[in-house]
Formats: sequence, structure tokens, C-alpha cells
Amino acid sequence: MTNNKNQRKYKILQSIIDIFVSTANPVGSKFLKEEAGIDLSPATLRNEMVKLEKEGFLMQSHISSGRIPTDKAYRFLVDTINITPVQEKSFKNEFNTIALQYFQKKQADQNVYDIVSILSELTPNIAFATIPSSEKMFFLGLSEMIMQNEFILGAKEMSGVFKVLEEDLHKFLSSLNIKKTKKLTSNVSKESDNTTYTNANLCEIYDIELFIGHENILPGIDSCSLIVSKTNNGEYFGILGPVRMNYSRNIIAMKEAQKLFTKQNN
Repeated sequence: MTNNKNQRKYKILQSIIDIFVSTANPVGSKFLKEEAGIDLSPATLRNEMVKLEKEGFLMQSHISSGRIPTDKAYRFLVDTINITPVQEKSFKNEFNTIALQYFQKKQADQNVYDIVSILSELTPNIAFATIPSSEKMFFLGLSEMIMQNEFILGAKEMSGVFKVLEEDLHKFLSSLNIKKTKKLTSNVSKESDNTTYTNANLCEIYDIELFIGHENILPGIDSCSLIVSKTNNGEYFGILGPVRMNYSRNIIAMKEAQKLFTKQNN
């Protein structure tokens, strides 16, 4: 198959391969003429396709079907393919765009895991977060929570907490009207070690929502309190623990986690 003698056959073979790669359907002469825009009659195309079949470049799955490329056809294509600078630039840009999106998602996920890990080290309660790349929850601290007095003998209460974490919490968080994390305001940026805030002030400044005991609208966790915050990216993270949790410590931990998360994603 030389370039001079078989320009037409090469163009036909190339077109058949392109169509089959796109559709995975056998290619007939009429469809080939319509799709590839080759200026030859269907009868001429059929004759050329018969020649290509005899040379081992095409095959028929059964008598009435069109042709499909053989391994020999793909080998010929690979050995003679020309990738233009325009094609390479286009594919390269597409690859780099997808790669950037992937690593951004991966980094966002990792930031969530890190924040939850830090929170779980600071509290005997359950630290949780929504995962940016999926509609799933990530949580740590179940073993610590089980050992709390409220739950150590209360399998029913603990099973309710598990159910909420596994099935209901993501949907509940999505329904909350929590403001997105604020950039540091002038009041917050002037914060110093000598600044005194009430827990209510901290919750308001840092857009932290707190649901105590029966304030929770989710059945199964009315024996718990829930502290929740929302990030600029729309994820939620928080702490779930018994009503007698250390609110000051947990709210401060949430404040610092929120600041760290914002810093990590800037």
C-alpha cells in the first residue's frame, strides 16, 4: 500500500476507521459517503471496500453488514498516523484541564480529611465533614463516642447516631441555610489574645450553627448536640457529641478549623 497508488484507498480506510471508532457500528458504503463526504459513488466505494477486505484491512461480521477495521488496519493507521501541532495542542490542553480539575478535587478532599483528623484529636466527640467530590460523609471518633457514659450502655441511642451519620446527615446539612464562610472581617482581623468573646459571638462571627439536644430536627440524635459550619466551597464540617459536650472548646476548635480550611484552599 504505497502513498502514490493508494491515496484513495487510504482515505477510505481512514474514514472507515474514524467512523467505527466513533460509533462502534459496521460501516456501509452509503453511510460512509454521507458521513465522510467522499466524492465517489456508493458502487465505487463498495469496490474499494472489497479490495481493502481482500488485503486484510476490513472484515464483515456477516453478509448483510458493513465492514469493520481489522487489527491490520489499526496497525497501518498507527504506523502512518500524523499528529498535527494543532491536534497535539488541543489534546494537551484537554489533558491539562482535566488533570488540574482532578488534583484540585483531590486536594480539596485531602483538606477535608486533614481538618476532620485535627478536630477528632481535639475532642472526644465525632468530627465529620462532607467530601467535596461526592455526596458522602467522612467522620472520625466513633470509638471515642461509644465510650461516653450516655452511650456505653445505650445501644439504641448509639444506633440512632450511626444511622444519622450514614444516611441522613448529608441531606440534613444540604437543607441548612448556613452562610458561607466569611473572609476575615475588620472585627475578626483585630482579634488578639486579650479579646473576649461569648460562644454566641463566635458562632455569629464565624457562621457556626449549633443545635442542642431536642433542637435537632433529625430523629435519633436528640441526645446529642451538633455544631456545624459551611466553607466557601460549599462543604460542611462539624462536631457531633453528647449534649453535655464542652461547648467552648468545640466552638473554638471549629473556629480555628474554619480559618485553617479557608487558608488551605486559598
